Amino acid sequence: TIRSPTGEIIFADVHQISQAIKNIPGRTSSAQLEISFQTSIPALGFNTYYFQAISEIDIEKKSSIERTYNEACILQNQNLRIEFDDQGNLKNITNRRKNFTVSFSAQGFYWYTSFPGNNSGPEFQASGAYFFRPLTPTPLPVSNTRNITCTYSNISQRASIVYNEWASQEIRLYDGANNVEMEWIVGPIPIDDNLGKEIIMRYDTDIQTNGLFYTDANG
Repeated sequence: TIRSPTGEIIFADVHQISQAIKNIPGRTSSAQLEISFQTSIPALGFNTYYFQAISEIDIEKKSSIERTYNEACILQNQNLRIEFDDQGNLKNITNRRKNFTVSFSAQGFYWYTSFPGNNSGPEFQASGAYFFRPLTPTPLPVSNTRNITCTYSNISQRASIVYNEWASQEIRLYDGANNVEMEWIVGPIPIDDNLGKEIIMRYDTDIQTNGLFYTDANG
């Protein structure tokens, strides 16, 4: 049970922590579950919430969770609608308020072969954490197949897409939200073939932008 600073009970979801997170190298936590709840935090401020432990049986009774496996599914709230096919491909995102849809022809993880080098000079600069320098011009998909699990609960809907044992993503839509949350996990990247790899996530859409795009301060 979660209570707000004023003592009110807060609705929350309890989810299994994904295997991708459990497999992160160096992870020492033994936690198997995560709790999600919605709140509003003031600018440069904080709120205090109080947690009370309950039994696993009570968790199962209180949690209303439905799942689908490798089926076409839709995540939808008051503002947005996100559609996937049964292969885990993102097909459409619709703004329900404005009745506007963006279609996707492809979406997924790809990789370039990294440029090798010893960094002794500009021409020998190796591809690395702060230097994107692919050796090959065309990226390859990290996997030709994927598995999708869609989860529906009280405050969120999620599509978990697993590409292989080292690449996965989770697309989340919260109740009342006007944005889509996307989280990815990559690694450890295999190098048994002695090839370094630059991993990208690519979304191919029908948006006509004339080359104009907006981004935050990446770095």
